[in-house]
Amino acid sequence: MRPCPAFDIPPGYLARPAALADADAIQRLVAVCEHAAHGAAPAVPDGVAARLTLPGVDPARDTVLVSGPDGTCAAWAWVRGRRCAIDV
Repeated sequence: MRPCPAFDIPPGYLARPAALADADAIQRLVAVCEHAAHGAAPAVPDGVAARLTLPGVDPARDTVLVSGPDGTCAAWAWVRGRRCAIDV
């Protein structure tokens, strides 16, 4: 496996691995992104929690959560094998 290169984020933003406790905040972000892209939010409210608890998923290795200066979820990414999801 190749290491992931570091990336720069704007001042005041914080990047860290996602945790199950972040699932509701991430789900709200996903709903906003899906509504903007497709005109409707996903019908599965615990889709993020399901991804974070899949067998073999290690949130420290497989996720990144970016919080804005006010602490709200600004972006998240999840990777598992050849599958991924990114919402900004």
